[in-house]
Amino acid sequence: MAILYLAIALLALASPLVKWLIQSGGALGVDNPGAISFCNVLFVGNLLGGIVAGVSFHPKRVAADLKQATRGTWVLLGVNVLLAVAIPMLLFTALSSTTVTNLVLIGRFESVIFAVLAACLGVSAINRGQVLGYTIIVVGIVALVLIQGMGSLQTGDYLVLGAAFLQAVAALLVKRMLRGVRPGSFVFVRNLFSAIVFFIVAIILYGAEHFAEAFYGDLWIVMLVYAIVVVVIGQSAWYYSLERCRPEQVATATLLTPFLAVAFAYLLLGEVPQVAHWIGGGVILTGMLIVYRGGKRAEGAQRAPESTLAGV
Repeated sequence: MAILYLAIALLALASPLVKWLIQSGGALGVDNPGAISFCNVLFVGNLLGGIVAGVSFHPKRVAADLKQATRGTWVLLGVNVLLAVAIPMLLFTALSSTTVTNLVLIGRFESVIFAVLAACLGVSAINRGQVLGYTIIVVGIVALVLIQGMGSLQTGDYLVLGAAFLQAVAALLVKRMLRGVRPGSFVFVRNLFSAIVFFIVAIILYGAEHFAEAFYGDLWIVMLVYAIVVVVIGQSAWYYSLERCRPEQVATATLLTPFLAVAFAYLLLGEVPQVAHWIGGGVILTGMLIVYRGGKRAEGAQRAPESTLAGV
């Protein structure tokens, strides 16, 4: 579980860190601060993340691992690469018509959707206590988002919800796919090929000039640090945890993401949460505690028969 929480912390750091890099490019010594844009970060960060992952996990080992992968595993790899391109594109597009706060809040539907899909597919079960907890979380998120939007949802809010659904699907697919390939090999494939696919799609949609500033040397030095810490270490820890932790554990733990994201935004960007954010956070935290308690009860119920049998 410690590795799971490390992964969640590093991945929650990603968005505030990217925004901080965009704002602080000049202070970091980047000759052309404008080169640190969301699209350039996505392309260069993922490309370097794939390269670093391939080197870190030894190229021969990664090649051997991918060579023995089945056709079904390669299909799942391909789907995850496409999702790795679609999800950030949805989120970046959403930012043009919604707030960062709404993006973080609505993005938490991913945890609820993940738990519901896992239960529907028979991967795990949800008891009444957990259902109550998830319901409180949903009510808290919806209420806060509506307050932020004066009673209505923007187009960007729906895009974030779509991205949250795709993220939940991706997490479930990864859990199955990791039976056929190591996490390090997956991090290599996911980041390297998603960067290439994103580069091609963006050129088709926006033209080659869209990446005119993507090849400045200073940008690549800054993004190398980002790629090592957030992409390689964060994603490797995340996929390692997905492979070994139960879906309900993952769903509960990821609900910490908004609190960590807000904390990082305060430390890096000086963004202070408003009263409404504290109220919404309190409601979400209450739901989290109920889900956690429900999970503990279910775990205890499963262990009780084992203890009884052990005493026979």
